[in-house]
Amino acid sequence: MKTREREFIRLDRSGQLSLAKEELPALEAGQLYVEVALSGVCSTDEVIVHSRRGHQPLPASLSGASGVASLGHEVIGWVIGAQTSGPVAVIPAERRGPGDYTCMGLSPTAHGAWGTVVIAEDWALIPLPFLAPRFALADSLAPGFALSKKLAEMGRRVVVAGLGPLGLGVLWGLAQIGYRDVVGADPSPQRRHSALRALPEAKVEDAVRIEHSDMLVCALPTSALTADLLGNWARRAASIWCLTHPNSTCNMEWRRRPESNHTPVWLHSPPADHHAAVRALATCEEADEFVTVIDHQEIVRNGQLPDRPADCLRTVLQFKALVRDAN
Repeated sequence: MKTREREFIRLDRSGQLSLAKEELPALEAGQLYVEVALSGVCSTDEVIVHSRRGHQPLPASLSGASGVASLGHEVIGWVIGAQTSGPVAVIPAERRGPGDYTCMGLSPTAHGAWGTVVIAEDWALIPLPFLAPRFALADSLAPGFALSKKLAEMGRRVVVAGLGPLGLGVLWGLAQIGYRDVVGADPSPQRRHSALRALPEAKVEDAVRIEHSDMLVCALPTSALTADLLGNWARRAASIWCLTHPNSTCNMEWRRRPESNHTPVWLHSPPADHHAAVRALATCEEADEFVTVIDHQEIVRNGQLPDRPADCLRTVLQFKALVRDAN
């Protein structure tokens, strides 16, 4: 079977980034070649690069990334050889298992998406109405859209802690179904501003304030989630829903606390509604401003991953010019 050559950003063992070429393997059943327009830069990628450069240890949860030379997921592009020419997103982006770096939806052979072509699995393709940077947020918004339906059915006030893409997805999903008894909280004025740009009717505050009957959604970064914080929330909230996974230490400490026995805490991988997230993003032009687009050549020239601006919800690398085309 045919293979396909691509240009990609190679990460060597010392953490240096350079342009290289390689032959992607032949496709297996259920796989497709996707020409990459945009590919996300997530915190996992940043951790791997920094650990290679000796700036921080590689966490056990990423032990499978110790030898990978190709990073990246959250792909927007086109299926090569497809009968229809419309753009697609390749999602979800969750890792395949503990310690593994390769992501669901992409080839398990560690050919990451920071390249001109990537191998994707056909079940993970989501059609897009047009190409735009905002759709890089779809995978992060999708769990919040799915959870919002369940929360609305329970009929209590919802407090969302953290207004990054995960938290914004909950607010957005509840707004889409007309549920108004919700408040978002984030100490970052930039995040609060982004939430209000997407949802002018939303109620946002600078700190989490919980009443006894509230349902709390935790959308904070894993690094900010501690057993003490969960315990404090559990003494006041009716239930807690975590969209971010506590690290292993936090999880073990939390399980030993008495509060964990009387307050329901949801710590599992959330379901996701990618189609709902794509539909919402399609009608929100402001969301393009939440995504910082950087030409992949700039990363190679500078030898550094970009610092994420305070008002940015996602950074993406651009491999091909975006042309908006509704067809």
